[in-house]
Formats: sequence, structure tokens, C-alpha cells
Amino acid sequence: MKNWIKTAAILSILFVSASFFAQTPGFHDVKVTQFEQLAKAGKGVILDVRTPREYAEGHVNGSVNINYFDKDFKDQVLKLDNAKPVYVYCHSGGRSSKAMNIMKSQGFTTIYNLTGGYAAWKNLHK
Repeated sequence: MKNWIKTAAILSILFVSASFFAQTPGFHDVKVTQFEQLAKAGKGVILDVRTPREYAEGHVNGSVNINYFDKDFKDQVLKLDNAKPVYVYCHSGGRSSKAMNIMKSQGFTTIYNLTGGYAAWKNLHK
């Protein structure tokens, strides 16, 4: 009986852990190399959510800039096709993660968030 209880407890812990750490299907945090490969496929839009000043200082080629801090950020994002993949990034990953959650609530189905943001991108492309 004790072995059954231990087994059930371990399975419960594993299930809860897997559920906690699993990402929602269609919404992914990806590293620079994977982000680059996906974006090169050209099936969606590369979205830079940094400020225009940050964007002007350097950005991923082909990206569209919509400032996360703009009052109408949500309205601007809605102009994008929510059925196409979005490859989103900011400076280090914080704003783009928040932007991904906003877009998810607006009906976007596939979003790839660049882990480490443009800083990681720039570091790899020195």
C-alpha cells in the first residue's frame, strides 16, 4: 500500500511540474538560431516592440516596429494578420514576452518570442 501511495505522489508531482513548465501550444520562447531560421521562412511578420530610438540604433532586417509603450499598442498590433506567425523581440525579452501575452488574448495563434531579445541577436551577429 505504501508503494502505491509513493508512486501516486511522484506521478502527481511530475504531472504538475510538466503542466507548470509546458508552454501553450502556438506560443514559444526560442533562441536566436531557431528564431532566425523561422523568420527566414518568410511566412509571418518579424515584430520589434522596442522604442523607435532603439529600433533606429539597430534591428533585425525586415522587422516592423510597433512600440510596446505606445498608448495604442494593442490597436496597432491588431492591424497585423493574426493567422500568420509573429516573430517578436525587444531588447532582452521582457517587453516581447508581455506583447506575446497581449497578442495571444487578441486571437493570434502562433508567436515566437526571441529569448534574450535583440541583445542576444546582436551578440550572435557580431
